[in-house]
Amino acid sequence: MHCKHQKYPRQISTRESSKGDIIMAKSTQEERRKKFKGNDLSKPMQSVEARLYGLSEPIMENLCSYVIAENTNIHRAAIKKLKEVIDCLDETNFKTQTMLLKFTFLKVALGIRVKNNGASRLTMLSMIDNLIDIKPIEPFLTDLSDETVSSIEQTIQQICNNMTMDNYAIKMRDTFENYTNSDFRVKNQMFNPIMNLVGSFNNDMRKNKFDTDDASTLFRLSSIKDSLYDVHKFITAPSYKLKTGMVGLNNMLGGGFEKGRVYCFFGLPGEGKTVTLENLLYQIWKYNADYKTMDPTKKPCIVLLTMENFVIEYICAIYHIITRGKELKECANADEALAEFARCQFEYGKDNPIEIVIKFKPVMSVNTDYLYQLSDELKDEGFEPICLIQDYLMRIRPSVWTKDQYQDLGTVVNDFKTFGTLENIPVITASQLNRGAVKVTDESRSKLKHNLIKNVTRADFGDSINIDRNLDGSIIIIPELWVDARGLRHKFMGMKLVKHRYPIDEKKTDTSIYVPYYDSSQIAFMEDYGLASPVYKTSLDISEDDIIDQFSNFAQMQTVPTMNALSQNTAMPVEQPGLGNIPIQPTPQQEEIDIKFSQIVEDDKKEPEGIVVCEHVPQKYKNISDEEYNEYIDAVIHHMMQGYNNE
Repeated sequence: MHCKHQKYPRQISTRESSKGDIIMAKSTQEERRKKFKGNDLSKPMQSVEARLYGLSEPIMENLCSYVIAENTNIHRAAIKKLKEVIDCLDETNFKTQTMLLKFTFLKVALGIRVKNNGASRLTMLSMIDNLIDIKPIEPFLTDLSDETVSSIEQTIQQICNNMTMDNYAIKMRDTFENYTNSDFRVKNQMFNPIMNLVGSFNNDMRKNKFDTDDASTLFRLSSIKDSLYDVHKFITAPSYKLKTGMVGLNNMLGGGFEKGRVYCFFGLPGEGKTVTLENLLYQIWKYNADYKTMDPTKKPCIVLLTMENFVIEYICAIYHIITRGKELKECANADEALAEFARCQFEYGKDNPIEIVIKFKPVMSVNTDYLYQLSDELKDEGFEPICLIQDYLMRIRPSVWTKDQYQDLGTVVNDFKTFGTLENIPVITASQLNRGAVKVTDESRSKLKHNLIKNVTRADFGDSINIDRNLDGSIIIIPELWVDARGLRHKFMGMKLVKHRYPIDEKKTDTSIYVPYYDSSQIAFMEDYGLASPVYKTSLDISEDDIIDQFSNFAQMQTVPTMNALSQNTAMPVEQPGLGNIPIQPTPQQEEIDIKFSQIVEDDKKEPEGIVVCEHVPQKYKNISDEEYNEYIDAVIHHMMQGYNNE
């Protein structure tokens, strides 16, 4: 007994380590009980110190930063619930000067935030500064990470619960005490009031919860104002879509690669799938430097997971693309290569805050769960992935592997879709066209036909049809060569949009385009974003009228060269219109000539590439003899071959 008697006081002492807080809480309850009147439960009593609701100094600091933060994970419902809490308090709830300063800032900031949803942090601070002096509070204002935002919103909900419990605690205790102490003949009459009180309490507790859904996952007509604020802010943000440097492709994408979407480029084996992804990697980096991350404490990052080529090959390819044809191996040393990267403005952090991470994993060595691991690792380093490019689809295992390729490919796309939705980023990948597409394309090439992508459809996906079923965007890509009116060969990447789940302007969007490569490069796509007119073509079968129109619009147009001009080699060279950065060729101009691309003349002194010449001349020249005609054509060919030899 003696031992027990000695232990008991020590236990009480431990449990009452915050004895002052407990005494204060008890006295507050007694005071509230005396002041309690009827069913008025709308506000907590002013005598309750704010920290008893959980509003401590650190939490008040976080709330001040939270209410002006630009983090897109902040829920408007949480802001409104916080305003309800602050509106229930006044200066008497705060016992220190610093707490009072933060409370004043928070009260003013919440009023401005609710009325001006979507305003930037700087705009809000300026508006607040017009009403109160913000200098004392500025040292406490910091950017918030996603994790901090989530923690703060949980704290807001807990504070709301504390205040609701405090409002009901004494009333419920008194009600149940009255029931317990009542005569049994009166107890039955108290059932309904008790049940109503409990129901009211449960409703108020439910109101303290706010949905963690955002504009992309939930809409309620009763909350249309909040929803429209969120939707408008989402679709007008610089980070809503990732544009490329190709106007034609941007139009196909409805403006760019959209968050939460999965896109796949279907190509023939060895014909440009990786090249396309390499160009997209560089162009997305280059043309989205104004991207704003959801978590402002992190830097944007583009991730390329290659399971096809080694990282070294990608670095060499990127160097080739940004220099438009130079080879990294030709640099004397690494410093020379670095200087070239700097000249092309391919640097991290100087004018572009976007990081590029290229990660290699062997074929089938990981499944789609690895994407989350990779994303988490980057976030731990302070980076937020804004786009995932995976090369290519058939090289990664699905989360649930059946070894049935038809089933597994569809599962991989579904896994990509889930990842893109949860991470709020676009996922871009590539896949193979089937043997039917190979046959159709090879037959067309053997007949020297153009516009090869028009002969390939979704039916040529074969086993990949299960992939297409789950995609948001499907684009067929086939490269081909095109010879212009002067016999110059140019390479194009044909792109055909065959499926899209996102909106595009059906009347204005070309769903089949031919993007030119830079003539100085075998893999760099020509960039026309920001130019006065696009450089892509909608067809490579150009009619005679198209050729005439093309040259008639050219400022330096010349007449058909005479025999004398050809023999003396005085025909003036003219730059080809419509394609930038193409070397000037010393070839004659041809005006009003009826051109037929049908005759290939090979030069014995060169590789058998061949050039295209005219089959016949227009009507006004048709009265000349065959001998004169052949003599003229021979002179044209001789002049053109001189141009090639000089090159």
